[in-house]
Amino acid sequence: MMSIDEKILNEEFAAILLTSKKTSYTAGHSYAFSGIEHTISGLNFAELRTNLKKSGNWVGYFGYDMKNDIENLSEDEDLFIQTPKSWFGQFTEKRLLSENNFAPSNYRVPDIAYVKSNMSKAEYLADVGKIREYIARGDIYQANLTRKFYGEFAEEIRPLEIFKHLNAISPAPYSAFLKIRDMYIISTSPELFIRVDENGEAVTCPIKGSAAKGNSAELSESKKDISENLMITDLMRNDFSKSCKPGSVKVKDLFEVSEFQTIAHMFSTVTGQLKPGESGFDLIKNCFPPGSMTGAPKIRAMQICSELERHKRGIYSGVLGYFAPHGDNGISPCEFSVVIRTLIIKGNKFEFQVGGGITYDSDPEKEWAETMMKAKPIADALGVYAEVERL
Repeated sequence: MMSIDEKILNEEFAAILLTSKKTSYTAGHSYAFSGIEHTISGLNFAELRTNLKKSGNWVGYFGYDMKNDIENLSEDEDLFIQTPKSWFGQFTEKRLLSENNFAPSNYRVPDIAYVKSNMSKAEYLADVGKIREYIARGDIYQANLTRKFYGEFAEEIRPLEIFKHLNAISPAPYSAFLKIRDMYIISTSPELFIRVDENGEAVTCPIKGSAAKGNSAELSESKKDISENLMITDLMRNDFSKSCKPGSVKVKDLFEVSEFQTIAHMFSTVTGQLKPGESGFDLIKNCFPPGSMTGAPKIRAMQICSELERHKRGIYSGVLGYFAPHGDNGISPCEFSVVIRTLIIKGNKFEFQVGGGITYDSDPEKEWAETMMKAKPIADALGVYAEVERL
């Protein structure tokens, strides 16, 4: 019988979803998917809804640019790696994994030809100032400003080894490895976007507020981070109400702090019960894109982010996960994470993106330092952290 590694490497399409038990909001089951039956990509929400009605293990992503299907937003410019705005594969084989399946091997940092960014540090600091001006003007309360790093490998690389290494140095509640021909999505996301169980119980855990590991007490007392978290929690509560029964949407675990390998995050939990006839797909569409990656109010924040970032985010800031087969009640359980702390590889190219919520109380230098803290695990795995800091 082939090992998991061999199975993944020999498949044209494959997926690994690692869900740990490190937090109160993870399901605690990890799976490997193989044996592709159908693939669908690049479709809008209406077309996807029709295609995904076919019962089965559908694994894939909704890229951030699906936002344009929901709201009247302008198309952002392409930059570097171009990806379908959505992709899902229907897999025939699903294997339960244990933590021992992906123990790290001897890792060697790959040779990198170059690394660049769509935004210099000076531009990033200036853009934080512009967002503060928009807030003072009354346009928004906050916006999630992001910055892309991209480059090329100077040698043939082993994406599965990079995934294993990142899981060793930066374990996360929602790690994922998705192979789509010559494209690889390698994610170590800490954030649950949406989970719906077989009974239609839904949960989301938006993250807003970050600090270096060991500074949890400071994070818990930060008025800026509490304010930031509260705005996004309220936004997600409002989005949940579109698909959930009246009176069922509840906020719990408000302003909880979880520590990870190198970083601490503040999260809150919103729950609800789906209305009759509503599906997990409908809930995802009604909550998309994740409020933690846009800001509030959502539409104006997205417009401002597009203006300042100038380029497509691609898969980053979207969501990644799976739809399970339908139950007897017609509900298809699903679980999706927010695509952050994620490396995209296509051929010999790579890119990753980092960001943070900007409020009027934001200090530009501290916001920049937070993005570097978030970039560090991936940049270290690629051996480019010193270069990234200088860009």
